[in-house]
Amino acid sequence: MGPKGDRGFAGQQGRKGERGDKGERGVPGIIGVPGIRGADGNLGPPGPVGPIGPNGPEGLQGQKGERGPPGEGLPGPRGTSGIQGERGDPGEVGKDGIKGDRGVPGMTEDQIRTFVQQEMSEHCGEYSSDFSLKTLGALARTLEMVQIQIGGYSDSSNLFLLQMYQL
Repeated sequence: MGPKGDRGFAGQQGRKGERGDKGERGVPGIIGVPGIRGADGNLGPPGPVGPIGPNGPEGLQGQKGERGPPGEGLPGPRGTSGIQGERGDPGEVGKDGIKGDRGVPGMTEDQIRTFVQQEMSEHCGEYSSDFSLKTLGALARTLEMVQIQIGGYSDSSNLFLLQMYQL
């Protein structure tokens, strides 16, 4: 055999093998000697303030002091008015009032007859028993004036005036 040749190229690495079983536990070691204490470090920043604790027991009531002098102040502004209340029950009927002044005297029957005759002769000339539209209009106006003069309207006064016209 001849001399050994040069080393060849490195081949490709093979695949990783499977993991083996766990081995048995070894014997415990000897405990070492404690070391010397180190130097104290610098003081750290203060921590956050803690929550407030519960109140302590309540103390005894003290004696009442003297009354102070009256304060000086101005009255405050007027408050707003309140809401309107409910309507009350109706009141009772009051006493009769004092008697009024005496009214203007009314027309007598004769005065009414004279007034109607004057008005009829003024509006219709000499009145007669035949009725025309002109006569009826004048009669209606005359009746209104007489009713105003005697102070009101009523069926009996109208009947009375119609009877007078037929005289």
